[in-house]
Amino acid sequence: MARRRLILMRHAETDYFAEPHIVHSNDTPLTGQGRVQARAAAVVLEGLAFDRVVTSGTLRTMETARIVVGDRFEPIESWAEFREIESGSLASLSSTARNEVFDSFLKGVAAPDSTLFGGETVGELLDRITSTMERLQRDDTWKSILLVSHGVANRAILSWALMNGKKKVLFGNLEQAFACINIVDFIDHDLVVRLSNYCPYDPLFGDDQRTTMERLRAQFRDSGS
Repeated sequence: MARRRLILMRHAETDYFAEPHIVHSNDTPLTGQGRVQARAAAVVLEGLAFDRVVTSGTLRTMETARIVVGDRFEPIESWAEFREIESGSLASLSSTARNEVFDSFLKGVAAPDSTLFGGETVGELLDRITSTMERLQRDDTWKSILLVSHGVANRAILSWALMNGKKKVLFGNLEQAFACINIVDFIDHDLVVRLSNYCPYDPLFGDDQRTTMERLRAQFRDSGS
């Protein structure tokens, strides 16, 4: 029986509104707290041997991966297919429309035509994530991969695995903390979610019980944008 393992992480903390970027811009770096979070994940994953280390190519995923693996692994790959769901511009929306997205996005099963502030649809995200995961599943040259991706993209990957690769769906309530660790095992043609949203620096979420969208709303509010 062939067994392979995907270690799936979300990037560590970044501030999407520290500069006048669109949410999920490619060039938002980790915060100081984000680097602490990534180092906590590095301690948990220390000693694991990876055949490949993959990121979405964004600065925050590349920085997280580099902290986790240090200088013991080269090259770190960039797969743009694993980028975050593409957001629209908050500035183009009324406060009512923005609050509606903050309140409703990532609750329950996401509708295929739903968007993050008018950007890429969930259906479009699922198309690219599913096809990429199917390609990875067919590739038998690896046994262990570290993939550092994003909150909504990770939900798409985990949803695909929970459906055993048979259906495109996005379970928005699969929470993904900054620098969290997930494990998906590939066992022959089956998929097993072994671990989800393990947060090394706050395992029981006692310090911050907010959801992804609640944290995003707080960052937006604090930025004064």
